[in-house]
Amino acid sequence: MKKNTYAVVYLVLIFMILLVPFAGMTFWATNETAEKTELAAWPKLTDEGKWNENYLQEMGTYFEDHFAFREKLVTANAVIRSKTVGSAVLDRVIVGENDWLYFKGTLPDYLGKDQLSDRQLFMAVKNLKIMQDYTTTRGAQFLFVSPFNKNTVYDENMPDRYLKAAENNLDRLEPLLSEYGVNYLDLKAVFEEQDKPLYFARDTHWNNEGALLAYQSIMDYFSLSYETYLNVPSEERTDHIGDIDEMLYPTSPTPENNRYYSHHYATVGEFTDNMDAWIETTRAEKTNRLLMYRDSFGESLLPFMADEFAQSYFSRYVPYNLLQIDQYQPTHVVIERAERTLGNLLTDIPIMTAPIVAMVSGEAIETATEFSIKKDNDYYYIEGSIDPDHLKDETEIYLSVRDNAVGTTVSYQPFYAAKDEKDGSGYQLYLVDGQLPENHHIEVLTVSDGQTSVVYAADLIKSDIQ
Repeated sequence: MKKNTYAVVYLVLIFMILLVPFAGMTFWATNETAEKTELAAWPKLTDEGKWNENYLQEMGTYFEDHFAFREKLVTANAVIRSKTVGSAVLDRVIVGENDWLYFKGTLPDYLGKDQLSDRQLFMAVKNLKIMQDYTTTRGAQFLFVSPFNKNTVYDENMPDRYLKAAENNLDRLEPLLSEYGVNYLDLKAVFEEQDKPLYFARDTHWNNEGALLAYQSIMDYFSLSYETYLNVPSEERTDHIGDIDEMLYPTSPTPENNRYYSHHYATVGEFTDNMDAWIETTRAEKTNRLLMYRDSFGESLLPFMADEFAQSYFSRYVPYNLLQIDQYQPTHVVIERAERTLGNLLTDIPIMTAPIVAMVSGEAIETATEFSIKKDNDYYYIEGSIDPDHLKDETEIYLSVRDNAVGTTVSYQPFYAAKDEKDGSGYQLYLVDGQLPENHHIEVLTVSDGQTSVVYAADLIKSDIQ
């Protein structure tokens, strides 16, 4: 009888413990998370007047995001799992040796899997060249910088079960950037020359000393004078909480050392922190102007760069709005995009008027090329895809517009776009109202191995375009 009593008490205790995350939601629901993701909303019983068939599934998702003491329980689970079987509880984290953490989103690059095709690499380089030419024709210097994934250079603490590939997208992209004359700064080579890691052990990004080195390298590339910070007082503090660390151990992350330097720039307008989507800065003693399109690596890079320009404009918005070059008239334009997001050069197509090129003409052939045009405020937005049977790795794409009233033809260079991760056929461009005559003939052309072909043609009336 006594054994039965113990069993009942044990089962009741287990049941009560299991009930706490659910019952505790009344008072201690989780409404914020260190994982920097949007939490699920309370599901609706009906959807547009019909029974929501996914209601129970959505209820489960809501509970997973909001159960009581979520952050503490997730941390406890992660600590147990990482310290015993050496695996992370989150799909986004790799637990390495010596307390290093890596972002799992960089694993395809590390393993050389799901790489961009040769066609897509060509498209990415062409897009950068279009941006560079647009910038330089407006009197500014252009530079493309790609901060490398932490495990691209600092891979000694990656688990042995992952075999590093001989080359990845960035390795394959670099010679093409040189071939097509795109201004590019190889930060891998610069960081590999240092005698210590300049990325955080428990974060995806470089530390402030790494940001300092990147800034010095950019200024050297532009041949600009700058503060080296060799004689500037600095302070080392153990207070940096890594983004991966917060994902894995939301209530008990391990602070890391970081070195802090003094800066003298001033922000303009509303400002929260260096991760704001748009930041303007000034420095009275300087003369040049900077426009920098950046991602999260720019958070620590921003103070160094802002200190060296009279006006600086930092944007995290995508797609890049290159019309801002005309608006702000920078002397220097930097595009900073992390290695693991290189594929976005094919999907986040910049906003700018399509550049005019020497007239392109050719013989018409029958293809399954797609074309669409629509009115977008003051612009006409054109997009489509080339018949894959008429594409090679280095096939170039152009668009020509003939004014049927006077017979003149103007050719334009579109951006190269990918509809999905395997695609290499798309094109996109913007034309302003004045570039599109009322009665016009449009042709989409390809150039492959010196052969120019018209793969799509149509006569259009501008006033009919919606």
